[in-house]
Amino acid sequence: MQSAFRERGGVLIAGRYRLHEQLGADRPHVWRATDELHGRIVAVKRVALFGLPAASVRDRILREAGAAAAVPHRNVVTTFAVVMEGGELWVIQEYVPARTLAGILADLGPLPAHEVAAIGAQVASALATAHAAGVVHRNVNPENILVAWPVVKLDDFGIASPTARGGPLPVVAPEILRGGVADWRSDIHALGGALHAAVRGRPPRASQAGPLAWPLTCLTAGDPAVRPTAMQAETMLRDVATRAVEPAPAKSGHRRLALGLALGLAAAAIVGVAAVAAPGPVDEIGRSAAPAAAPTTSTPTPPTPRAAPVIGDPRMADPCALVDAPALGRHGPTDVEPYLGSMASCWAYVTVRPDTEVAVSVELVPASYVPEQPGGVREQRGPLTLVRYTFDGSYCSRRIHLPDSSVALVTAESAPDVDPSTVCAVADTGTAAAADRLLAVGVTDRPTRIDATVLGGQNACQLLTAADLQAVSGAVTTPIPGLAGWSCRWGQWTDPNVTLTFWRRDGDLGKDETPIDIAGRPSTSYRSPTDGGCHITFPQQRFDGYTEAVSVYVYEPRVGADTCGAAAAIATAVAAKLPAPS
Repeated sequence: MQSAFRERGGVLIAGRYRLHEQLGADRPHVWRATDELHGRIVAVKRVALFGLPAASVRDRILREAGAAAAVPHRNVVTTFAVVMEGGELWVIQEYVPARTLAGILADLGPLPAHEVAAIGAQVASALATAHAAGVVHRNVNPENILVAWPVVKLDDFGIASPTARGGPLPVVAPEILRGGVADWRSDIHALGGALHAAVRGRPPRASQAGPLAWPLTCLTAGDPAVRPTAMQAETMLRDVATRAVEPAPAKSGHRRLALGLALGLAAAAIVGVAAVAAPGPVDEIGRSAAPAAAPTTSTPTPPTPRAAPVIGDPRMADPCALVDAPALGRHGPTDVEPYLGSMASCWAYVTVRPDTEVAVSVELVPASYVPEQPGGVREQRGPLTLVRYTFDGSYCSRRIHLPDSSVALVTAESAPDVDPSTVCAVADTGTAAAADRLLAVGVTDRPTRIDATVLGGQNACQLLTAADLQAVSGAVTTPIPGLAGWSCRWGQWTDPNVTLTFWRRDGDLGKDETPIDIAGRPSTSYRSPTDGGCHITFPQQRFDGYTEAVSVYVYEPRVGADTCGAAAAIATAVAAKLPAPS
């Protein structure tokens, strides 16, 4: 540092960013700093110019960081500004108190496949958003992957630099070695190389990567045309992360404990930083200078075999662990959407023909919540009982009864013009795969808990009183709880009933939904043309890309019943008992 810039309390950059300490041996050019204008903690990075004109490097960083900022993502380190000071270039970024994957590998050596897959899935998710915005990272390697468990962030969009001496060497895409142009396929190859290095060290050998062998083979394919997209890579890696069960190698306990401690401490540091961060105006690259909300800091629990396929802690039971994307992929490209649907469900979308999808859901419920209907064909598979029903209008439904009186509901649904045999074949594949998972490892835990959110910590059955239910003529007042209290029903399906469900959805209106207002909240209403039942959904908490919402469904068989009026009254009563939306 040049002494001219030194002031009391540390170096001051651009008249506002006061540097404190460096962020560790594996991030030697990054400082924790205070943005004294906005009163927030930031990271300040000194960028090596390597003989290039500072102005041109700054313009490139601003251009690419600005493009990435146009589509914000929870797994991308946010760049706020790029400034010049004393002939040096400084990048002002979101402060992430994390370790680089390179530093973790240097200390602990290769990591288990499911941990590497969990890291890779988040990086792939970041790349998918960047690629959709036309941004190529160009330097995905362990040094640019920041791990602050359970959050992983990709750093250095537009700030690519040679690998630091002593760090892992990047696995360079063959087309770059041949002098080709880097595009999104090069990022995919680089991600595969970074994960190779993380799971088994160097040189990368897919045969040693266990459950990651096939995904890594795809990511690092020599022919760029056959590499998966980042979105497909995320699905493949998430599948390994949530389902792989690998026995711990002998003498690995201390290494795994050290990893857990290192990541746990980093996550704890994030909470402390979030408490002092303050919002600011729009920065110079065009995105809000306010820091993102602190992520949930629960440490994910790797899947562990259970003595029997039972749910255990209902708030930790992971329905997405029962969605087998590769198996469903036999019917067409498959995308898993873990943040849509009820909190006890997981959705996947299978493209069975151009512009046509079959939506598959797996939902965990108590058997009493959805009584079994007559007419199903039963099959016994060990302790599991599978029940298959015939095609019903637009969907095929399946049930898997578990030994603890809970049920995994598997439903496939599509547009009316899709052949019913196709829809039911998808349902059968999803059901068979879910049963296989249950028999192999039982009901595994979620990567992170969701009960820290507003709705995740509520009990739906406690949000309506007998007086509230009087809005529905003939509705009973005895509640039937769903899994973890995230849903509740009053009455049976064929009688007047009210169902309250905590829902996750994107921000778009669904087909035939009508915008309405519920207690000052922008909500939606939908009346079924077949049974007259009415759904009203209102938002509670918004996150990146999705919204946690409350869904109220009212069914009343009486001809001419105002089910939407009753649903609106009930929704208003529920909203009054919840905190203001955020």
